[in-house]
Amino acid sequence: MELGVSRPALVLFGRMVPRSSKLVRSLTHSLTHSFPRVQGDLDPWMAGGVTRNITSSLTAYIIAGGAHHLDLMWSNPLDPQSVLDVRNAERAAISSWIQQVNQQNEAMRQLLDAQQEL
Repeated sequence: MELGVSRPALVLFGRMVPRSSKLVRSLTHSLTHSFPRVQGDLDPWMAGGVTRNITSSLTAYIIAGGAHHLDLMWSNPLDPQSVLDVRNAERAAISSWIQQVNQQNEAMRQLLDAQQEL
């Protein structure tokens, strides 16, 4: 028995788009394959964790003197430089993702408009 609700389509910009479409698969792939892998050298699993970049978009960040969640905490004057560097890298990555999504959104609008005209 499958749990959850089967959703064969998504609503993008007010239009139904099949989940199986290349457009949806591409968008889903780009969003799920861009999250940084962050861990600290104080994490007990450090030796078995992701310690290097896997691809240009699957990046690994190591927080020296901290643990994997330190980058998500409020800033503190005692934060090590490594967590400040990771936060800056995360900000840059998020800005890049926003630009990419805006470009993809415009491309999707144009594609959906062209398909609707057919």
